[in-house]
Amino acid sequence: MKKTDRQLGYILLLQGGKTLTAEKISQHFEVCKRTVYRDIQAISEAGVPIISLPGKGYQIMDGYYLPPVTFTPDEATALYIASQFARQQTDASIRADLNSVMDKIESILPEETHAYLARLKSAIHLSIPNRSHSTSETRYLVTIKEAIVRRQLLRLRYHAATTDQTTDRAVEPMWLLYYGGTWHMIGYCRLRNDLRDFRVDRIKHIMPSSETFTLREQYKLEDYIKQQRFEGMHEVKVRFTALAANYARRWFHWGTTKEVQDGDHVIVTFLVDEIDYLWRWLISFGTDAEVLSPISLREKIAEEACKIASMYSMKIAKAV
Repeated sequence: MKKTDRQLGYILLLQGGKTLTAEKISQHFEVCKRTVYRDIQAISEAGVPIISLPGKGYQIMDGYYLPPVTFTPDEATALYIASQFARQQTDASIRADLNSVMDKIESILPEETHAYLARLKSAIHLSIPNRSHSTSETRYLVTIKEAIVRRQLLRLRYHAATTDQTTDRAVEPMWLLYYGGTWHMIGYCRLRNDLRDFRVDRIKHIMPSSETFTLREQYKLEDYIKQQRFEGMHEVKVRFTALAANYARRWFHWGTTKEVQDGDHVIVTFLVDEIDYLWRWLISFGTDAEVLSPISLREKIAEEACKIASMYSMKIAKAV
């Protein structure tokens, strides 16, 4: 990123009364703190009223705003493509907001950039596999988002797939994560007295409470994501043909941890949060995939393969 673009980014980031430390700014723009100090000084010398608050960070004096920002053709294109990806991977409520945002952006584009984007839109199509979101799921997402902002306790009825049980919970909603094609609400469950991951499509009923809560400062989103990446995960080792391995890599949510070439095959090691459902996916590869470990998964696939073979053998025998 050019220095001038980065310094403009500082101003945009600090507008609206935000207070950020040099550490936060350096992380956002991926530069060292010394660079941040130099940039802040240059911006101040250019007449932008940046205030340094001891122990808190930097902020721009109230009432200062940059004039409306325009977009280059490349920036407008990047926003359009990003919005198309998001439209196909999120729920109806967010798609509506995306449409509104893009309408506003396109309304302020210079005529030449607007024409450029219009021509490009007619030539770009993104075909991304996505899952449909039910009406109730979309409605629940709106409720969850509001509760997170307002620090509002949620009372919900939740069906856990692992135990096949439905329980009533009181949850302090903290974060919304989107992974594996579904939305997940991460919150402090008062029934379990710990953080829990609730898949939104498994929530049977949800109701915001009049009770509010104080955010539990000991929990950090970044720490949670790092922890969940490996904690409670199961290691699976599969021997794929080269072609099957190329396809399988696209499926791994957390990525592979190790790949070893084995002649014309590839032994792939990866992590999953649940073993039970995995056999259905792996058995679809037929002889192009052989589970090496864990043994329980290998035995499960062998058992199901025998059932399939038996079913078809009986039908063939009857046909003859």
